[in-house]
Amino acid sequence: MMNGPDPLILSLRSGFEKNILFRWHRPAPVPLFETTESRSVISWKLFWIAIVVAFLISNTPPKRISPVIVGMLQVAPERWVADLIDGRDLKVVADLVVMPVAVSIKKFFFCLALLVIGYPIVGALRASGAFWKKVGLKKLGLSAGLMFLFVSAMTVPYATGPYGLPPTKSGVAGLGYWFGEMSLAPFSIDQDVYYGRLLKPSLAHYLHLSGFARYHLFSMVSTYLLIFWTLTFVESKLLTGRTSGEGRGDLQGPMARWFIYFSVMTSSFIMLSFQ
Repeated sequence: MMNGPDPLILSLRSGFEKNILFRWHRPAPVPLFETTESRSVISWKLFWIAIVVAFLISNTPPKRISPVIVGMLQVAPERWVADLIDGRDLKVVADLVVMPVAVSIKKFFFCLALLVIGYPIVGALRASGAFWKKVGLKKLGLSAGLMFLFVSAMTVPYATGPYGLPPTKSGVAGLGYWFGEMSLAPFSIDQDVYYGRLLKPSLAHYLHLSGFARYHLFSMVSTYLLIFWTLTFVESKLLTGRTSGEGRGDLQGPMARWFIYFSVMTSSFIMLSFQ
């Protein structure tokens, strides 16, 4: 009979204890931005309801709603819909209901969903004074303006678009032409490529900046803000590295930062915005 515990059992026990201690004392991941422990400004249930509503509206163009209404008219008691149908084709009746009623309902609830989703963002911006002092608001605004002009000059060939000159002289080209048209009635679009991309055209519509020329102006302002927020994110990460004492070599110099800015600004999500 062996005296004392089995060495294999001791080895397994030691490995298990080390694994548990490692998991227990594992450092938390570093957040992308500084966070606070303040109470949520909006109910999570309401927030997710708004997300679901926005998702459903973005994926229900009129051509998908119309067959549903046709089916409802077919199963409804005849005495309820006799006056509505009045001998007309059900598809025609459904289209008459979709355009004035369903589209208006989508427009109203999508606006509510955007207000709910945007409310926490506005609250966070109102409480971010210390952050902007740290990163330098004026400096970032000027840097974003210079980057905006520089990338604008690089994307001049987009003015002709991939299919020749655009039908209007508003400045939009390529997909931008269709988004400008979409801004006039964003919730009535049936084309598969466009109807789900509601955010910018719908915001332009709500702000009365619809149409080709006004949408082009709105799109350029949105692109500047996109560049500004992107630079803010990059600069905040570099600033975090400087203040925490992490060694990042030459990444702290102004010339290196401008190369980083330029690399990010030539990414497709910004370049294509100049269409």
